[in-house]
Amino acid sequence: MTWGDSFLALLVAVLCLIGPGLIVTAPFRFGALARTAVSGLVGVCVVASAATTFGAFGLAFSWWQVLAVTVIGLTLALAVRPAVPRLEPRPDRRVLLLLGMWLLSVLAIAIVMFWRVPIPSRIAQTLDNIFHLSATSAILSGHSASPFAIGGLIDTTGAFTYSPSGWHSFAALVAQTTGVPVAVAFNVLWLAMIAVVWLPGIAWLARTVVPTWAAATIALPLGASFGWYPYGLTTGGALYPSALAHALLPAAVAIVLVAARAVLGERGRVSRARRWTAAVVGVALAGGALAAADPRAIATLFVIAAPFVFWRLVVVLRQAREAAPEELRRARRMLWGSLGAAAVVIVAGIAFGNAAVPLTGHPDDTSDLVAQTAWQSLTQVMMAQSQTGVNGVVTIVAPPLALAVIGGIFMALRRATTRWVVVPYLVLAVLYVLAAGEVGPVSRMLAALWLGDPYRLAAALAIVGVPLATIGIVTLGRLIVPARRAFGAGAAVVAAVIVGVTSTGTLAATGVSEAAGVVFRQPVQASDWAVVSSAQMTFMRDQVSAIVPEDQRVLGDPWDGSALAGVFAGREPVFPHVLGRWDDTRLTLAYSLPSIDETSEVCTALDELRVRYVLYTPGSFGGGDAEGDLFLGLHAAVEAGLFTEVATDGESSLYRIDQCGDLG
Repeated sequence: MTWGDSFLALLVAVLCLIGPGLIVTAPFRFGALARTAVSGLVGVCVVASAATTFGAFGLAFSWWQVLAVTVIGLTLALAVRPAVPRLEPRPDRRVLLLLGMWLLSVLAIAIVMFWRVPIPSRIAQTLDNIFHLSATSAILSGHSASPFAIGGLIDTTGAFTYSPSGWHSFAALVAQTTGVPVAVAFNVLWLAMIAVVWLPGIAWLARTVVPTWAAATIALPLGASFGWYPYGLTTGGALYPSALAHALLPAAVAIVLVAARAVLGERGRVSRARRWTAAVVGVALAGGALAAADPRAIATLFVIAAPFVFWRLVVVLRQAREAAPEELRRARRMLWGSLGAAAVVIVAGIAFGNAAVPLTGHPDDTSDLVAQTAWQSLTQVMMAQSQTGVNGVVTIVAPPLALAVIGGIFMALRRATTRWVVVPYLVLAVLYVLAAGEVGPVSRMLAALWLGDPYRLAAALAIVGVPLATIGIVTLGRLIVPARRAFGAGAAVVAAVIVGVTSTGTLAATGVSEAAGVVFRQPVQASDWAVVSSAQMTFMRDQVSAIVPEDQRVLGDPWDGSALAGVFAGREPVFPHVLGRWDDTRLTLAYSLPSIDETSEVCTALDELRVRYVLYTPGSFGGGDAEGDLFLGLHAAVEAGLFTEVATDGESSLYRIDQCGDLG
């Protein structure tokens, strides 16, 4: 399948992402840009609600469930429409210019990201992607897509788990409705996510921060210009759920800003009750969408939005000093209460981040995390350089983009209404410097909510960097043409295009495109740097799927590619990821398989898991389990010749286990 052949799947991915949101928000008075941005948040909430609700009844995830929840959402929207105020005071202007800039930005991102990825069926050969592919395949095979169930794939002990399943649910929808392979669904979904979630969201956020028609148009090419996002989370580990959450974050931040303005001090014809109701619903929508995509992104939302909320509270307090004493007391209570709540949230967040260790994240000693000096990290922030995640390559500085951000910081500090934007940028920059340096107790503690991962923090920097650069470019336009505001805005748009072209060109030429090519490189034969090879894929499709009955699982070392048996053979693997908390039955197979002739415990475990075949490929991704190989027993049993070989391609082999008889 070529990229051209996948165009229909791309359109379906767009429909899956924002279609439910466009339907649910249809009754409300939104502008086109705000409606599109909010629709991404609504769409994630709709899909997550469908997966959770119907999954609780044991139903396999399907498109009709999303349609049913969408209809319910539309009914509720019609019921509450009279209580919801207009989101934007004026209709969108210069829509054609906005659309043109959007299309150019989408094309620029697609070229930078996939220029060296020749076909859309390539997978990202990274540790995290093993679980993401396996989870999506499991959903397509009938496993629940609920975030309360998907974690059960890698925590089979029966413990309570919450694992965000937003990305996997959308990918399953695309594959289910178009018939494309999971790998193709991942790549077209990524493009659709950037096109209709990230770019509209960052444009709406920029216009919310800088209330001028040109701000949204300027923000679009800037949204393609930072290597930190949208590229870094893919080349630096294929962190798809986190990428979805960061695509949603601009719209989530914008909703919080609009809500804070509505309830903190602004007067108008809309009643206080309506404003508070709309604000609470909006913030809940933002939080719910982020929780479904990646709950850790809520910490980023707090860091970015909290300074604005506190600034609005200070404004309210100042205004209340000229009002009645009761108004002043209420304003003081709100301010101190908010500060106290923020302190509790920060302490709880740090405690949670240090206590919760996800099974799908990077191992502590993983080689893809960055280790550099604080000065190097600080230079990257100031010069808008980005880590590619491959071979330690860092992109070179794009001077126009770096100057736009620096100029934006300077101009934002000069205005009370934008001064707050600098605060989250500085906080995130400090966290990035801590996370990207040598890991120590302080940096580990403070950056724990982001798993100490510099790629997540760099992606958050881009969310604030775009509005700051927008401020800088808008100011530049006014300096170029000071006499005519419209001409100044036009000059700013031209400047934004120049920044976008130079920056994306720099990214493509100095590492990002090459890094993407390396991450998506597909070896012909098994290799210790790749999760799975073309030969293994073919063997699983042609041999494993034909020999192993559909109701049986496949046993294998997940580090050698067998974890993806569900993706390529349609047969559930016993171990669908290299990391996990496994029950005693699975641990018996991992450790004690060589003892199959001496103890009945092994056959009991094989019967319980419905296993009669072992998939084996010598070699292990990344050299195997660095924590001490859990699966040495599998290798020992195969190499001892305990099983019957039924298929081989000279490298991969499928063995039948005859010692335990047939499965009933």
